[in-house]
Order: sequence, then structure tokens, then C-alpha cells
Amino acid sequence: MHKIFSEKRAFRGIAALLAAVMLAVMLPASVFAAEPAADSFWQTLAEAGQTQKPAGSGNREARNPDIAAAIPPEAGPLSDPAPVKTIWISETYGSGVEIPFDATGAAAQGAGWSWNAASKTLTVTGNLYDVYFYSDTPESATLKYSANVTVVGVGGYYVDLTVEGTGKSGATLTAAYVETYDADLTVQNAKIDIKSLDGDSCSEEVAAIDRDGEPNQNLTIKSSTITLYGPGATDTFYFGDYVYSDGSAAITDSLITATGIEASIYSDTAMEIKNSVINIAGDDSGISAGEGLNIKDSAVNVEGEGAGIGSAGGLNIADSAVSAKGSRGGGIYSIIINFDGDILIEGKSDVRVQHGLAAYYGSLTVNLSYGGRVEVGDETGPGSALFCLNTTNAKKITLGKDVEITEPADGKIDVIEIGVGQYVTSVMTVISGSVNLAPHVVFENKTYPARPGWNPFADVAADAWYYNSIKFIYEHRIFSGISATSFDPGAKMSRAMLVTVLWNYEGTPEPAKKTSFTDVSADAWYAKAVAWAGEIGIVSGIGDNKYAPDREVSRQDFVLILSKYAAYRGVSLPVLRPYAAFADQAGIAAYAKAAVETIYRAKIISGRPDGTFDPTGGASRAEVASMLHQFALIADAQ
Repeated sequence: MHKIFSEKRAFRGIAALLAAVMLAVMLPASVFAAEPAADSFWQTLAEAGQTQKPAGSGNREARNPDIAAAIPPEAGPLSDPAPVKTIWISETYGSGVEIPFDATGAAAQGAGWSWNAASKTLTVTGNLYDVYFYSDTPESATLKYSANVTVVGVGGYYVDLTVEGTGKSGATLTAAYVETYDADLTVQNAKIDIKSLDGDSCSEEVAAIDRDGEPNQNLTIKSSTITLYGPGATDTFYFGDYVYSDGSAAITDSLITATGIEASIYSDTAMEIKNSVINIAGDDSGISAGEGLNIKDSAVNVEGEGAGIGSAGGLNIADSAVSAKGSRGGGIYSIIINFDGDILIEGKSDVRVQHGLAAYYGSLTVNLSYGGRVEVGDETGPGSALFCLNTTNAKKITLGKDVEITEPADGKIDVIEIGVGQYVTSVMTVISGSVNLAPHVVFENKTYPARPGWNPFADVAADAWYYNSIKFIYEHRIFSGISATSFDPGAKMSRAMLVTVLWNYEGTPEPAKKTSFTDVSADAWYAKAVAWAGEIGIVSGIGDNKYAPDREVSRQDFVLILSKYAAYRGVSLPVLRPYAAFADQAGIAAYAKAAVETIYRAKIISGRPDGTFDPTGGASRAEVASMLHQFALIADAQ
């Protein structure tokens, strides 16, 4: 039977449980009533100072000893004969065809597939059971699909494999596992659903696996959507859903969603997550890297009992939203941890972890820019803000410029100090007495990066009603004048100006793609702002795929956009005064009435002196400055 050999490795989890075991054993029994089981899969990591690998593939051979026994490791993936360069393609389990890499003509095509020897590309057009590429020397190949297809197993042995579809939202490849052995795996421009398809899977995965003892495999996922659905109803040997590499991993411009017990993203060496969204939900689930984890410009959420994020070589979070949430009894808690290096959280990051933040043999540096926030513990429920640092590390906790501890109010936090060479299992010997844990710790940078040189504008008088607001938005780089010496406060705001102002206030984030509006050129000064505002849903076009960037923004449209922006930012607008109908209430468009009432009650906008709202009148630059000033004061207080 031509099947790839897969050894059974005993994997039991991911970064969350590293944190859980570490946290539990470091605290006195008075804090947690029970310790984790002795065979916890994080125990080896805690004692050896390195992360554990996942088990690898849980494919059919792991459940069928007769198959595995018939394939000695030195023989390669095929039992007879050893492969040279072949492709195994089957429509049903256990039966199929084997073709050489140089196959052409009738031998290079079949029901649901065709092979191009020149480009080394297999195009899948129909449902199959297995597609495996084999070689006895390093080789490369590509599997492409352009329609929705199902292939239970996709893989390569000694073959660097690229799986390519039609885009993140394009055609779907449904599989139980996509994997390589002793070779790189690249998933690009693909949409893949990983599910239990054969009724008894050990694990479902996207993986680059080491079998020859040289863990130099690389997993690359770019511009793709991968969804892992967890165990099937009849899975009796289920060990988890994994995206992992026995070497390095790079995830770029992708969306990964995983559910189920021990759902995990893992690399044995370094991992980088960039411009991506990752959501993992499941007990004992998480993300970890063996030699450094870098998260940049991404949103990462791990949730479940004992869920966590960890690294054994350095953990850097930059301009990203990262959270770990969930807990259960027995000392299993959610935590972000770095075992053998420093933790650096920087930029406009928003990091929230329910229980602990630990740099076991390193230091913690929080170097946030304006708007950045790190929250440890949970003010609405049980939590413990725990910081574990090496006593010999002089830096311990370092706060960057303008970063302050805003919770607890006295600025003091609990740090459990540990000595060099002490394994987690013996740390309790260096802790005397009980540990008073602060339930909630918050680091924030609430200081705008003020711009010097006020007042450069000849048309902004010190006694003007808008003076303080223009000073505020200028110093905080929300928007500038129309020239070095003129602000033109009475000029009306255009749609291009408005989205650029909000984009600046947000910190000029890079949009995921260029705008599709035909009247917004790619090199326009407002192009990125329009693209960003469209992506987050605060503006739309005027129809016919046009944006009308030069059109004036009406007061009611500005209020609506600001209301949407507040919702996007998660800003709760207070009720500071009652709402009374304006004299021209009937003239306010139905789509804007709720927003006008909300923004008015928050004292962000008022009516005209004659008691009207003037809904279709243009919003001046001074008015927008004033409203954004008031909005910023509300947002900063939350």
C-alpha cells in the first residue's frame, strides 16, 4: 500500500499550558488549591527550558500498526519500491495511481487531476482522497486548485510543496491535513478548510514535519484563509488541530481560525505573524515558538481554559491587538509567557491577558506609543496580575517614555522574583509567605506626541472660540493647516480631508489593500485614508464606484461618520445633556438621526444660534477641530 510513513509522537498541547504549569507551580498552595497533573505536556518545557514539539501527523498509519510496521524508516515513504520522484494520487482510500514526475500525455491526467511536468504543477479539478509527492532527494512541486474541491490528505516527502488557490476569499480546498515531511510547505493565495473527513482522524493539521532528525523545515502562509474545525463526531484518536512547523513559521496577510481542544499554532524555531488575524478558541489551546515569536500589525486572540501565548526565545509584540483569556480550576490559567528571553511590547499595541505576564529568564519592556495599552488581570472577574522575572536581571520591568501604570492607582505591581538555574518545579522554595496579587494591572501611554511650534497660524486668533481646539488637534498631529501660516478655519471640510483627519487620529494605519473607487487615484494624498475608512466601515461611496473626495461633508454626515468611528474604537459616548428636537429636526435624514442625538448628548456638537441643526450645511475646519477635540477628551478618559 503506497502510503506515507507517519510515526506517532506524543503531543499534548501548546503554549497555554506552559504558562499554566509555570504559573501554578510558582505560587504557594494558598493561592491555588491544586497543582496540574505531573504529566502535563508543559512540564518538559518548564524543566528543560525549551518548548515541546507537537506530535506531528496523526494520519492513518498511526492508527494502523500493520501499515506502519511494513514501512521501515530507512525505506522512505513507500514500502515497495523506495521512491525516486513519484506522485501518489487516489480517489478512494488504499487504491490509486502512482506517476513519475516526468509523466506526460495520458499518464499525466486522470479523473479530477492533471500534471504538468514542465512546471511541476498538479492541478486538482475534482474530489480526491490522497495526493502525495515523493522523492529520495530534495525536490519541489505545486498543487493548484481553482474550484471548490475536497482532498482528504495532501502532502510531500522530501518535496518542497506549494499549495495555491484563487485568493483568501476564493475557491475552497477542504482537507483533513496538508503536510510535508523533511521539506518546506508554502500555502499562498489559498482558502483551506481543515476538517475530519475520514471519520477517525488523529489530528487535523497544516504542517511541515521533521522525520530525518534535521528540523529545518519552513512553513509559510501568505495571503490565505485557513479554518480548522476541530474534532469530528466519530474521532476516537483525536489529538488536536495544528498549524505547525518543526522549523520556522511565517504567517503574513492571512486569516487563521481554529477551534477545539489543544488547537495550536506552533514552530520549533522562530515564528513571525504579520498583518494577519488569528483567532483560536479551545481549552489548552494557544500559540508558541521555540526560538522567538514576533507579532506585528496583527490581531491575535486566544481563548479557552488554559489558553496562552508563549515563546522560548524572545517575545515581541508591536502595533498589534493580542489577548489571552480563560481559566479553570487546578492551577490552569491563561497567560502570556517568554521562557528564555525578554518580552517587548511596543507601539500602538493593545495587549490583554487574563492572568499573568511572565519573562521567566528575562525582562519585560513596555514601550507603548500614544493609545497603546497592556492589561493584565480582569477587573470584571477573577484574575491575577502576575509578573515573573529573573532576580539577576537589572532591568526587570522597564517602561518607555510616557508609559505609566494606571491601575492599580498607586502604580505598584507584584513581581515574583526567581533565581538563575531554578527550574519552575523548584521555584516555590524561593517564595516565602503568601503572595498578594494585584487583580488588575494596566500600562498605558495616554500622552499625545505633541508637535512644537504653536501658534504658526496667522488666522487663528487667541480669543477665537476654536483656538484651544485647533491648538489641540495641531499639537497632536490630527490635522494641519492649509499652509505653514494659515489654517483657514472657516473653510468647509471635504470628504477627502475628513477621512484623512480620522486616519491621522488613528495613527495612520496601513490599509490592507488599495481602494477600488475609480475617482481616487492610488497616488492621491488621501488614497490610504479613503482605503482605511472603507475597510473599517465608517464611509462608503456615493454610488457608481465613486467616492467624491472633493465634495463637502455635511454636518449630519460628519456626525454619522464620527458615531461609526466611536463604535469602531469601542468608545462609549456619555449622556451629558438631554436631547431636544431642533427647529429643523424634520430636515435631518433618517439615517443620521440616531447619530445626531448620540453626538449631541455627548456634548460633541451643538446646534446653530438660531436653534437649527443645519444638517445639510457644510462642516467647517474649525467645527471639525472642535468636535474631534471633544471626542478625543472622551476617548482618552476611557
